[in-house]
Amino acid sequence: AIQIWSGANIQKIGSLVGHTNVIQSLCHITEDKLASSSSDKTIKIWNISTQECLNTINVNGMPSFLFHNKVNQEEIGFVNFGKTIEIWGIESKKQERVISFGNNTWFENYYQLKNGKVILGQADSFILLNENGFTTEKEIKQLGDDPSMFTEFDENTIVADNQITDRGEL
Repeated sequence: AIQIWSGANIQKIGSLVGHTNVIQSLCHITEDKLASSSSDKTIKIWNISTQECLNTINVNGMPSFLFHNKVNQEEIGFVNFGKTIEIWGIESKKQERVISFGNNTWFENYYQLKNGKVILGQADSFILLNENGFTTEKEIKQLGDDPSMFTEFDENTIVADNQITDRGEL
């Protein structure tokens, strides 16, 4: 189960129960909505206030690194088995598109920036950044070498391992 905690006094205030296997990823969607993905091959959309499951999307594969598409608010994306990115309609429960990068590398980590873009780290040592809500492969940029971890430092800087990458007009 997913536990909900009060940030003010660090007390448990609820649980979201519904997945039948290990939770792989959580993603904030709106003020009161959360998405979760699981090894049970589902993505669930939850209302945090009511602790109710609003929608269940059955997917093929293992949905990890879940993110909300800020360009198209009705879409949710995830990395499937570490190798492709799948975009699904939240309400339609249908796969909208699959993005494959044409190599056998494995996405090891990700970070969603405040502006909605997503950075992915791959085992073959580069960072990928979506430019437009993951609409096509051509909108992916290579930013740097050998990232095993990264975070957003401020609106112009991404910190990745021991290097700092200036985002410029990202």
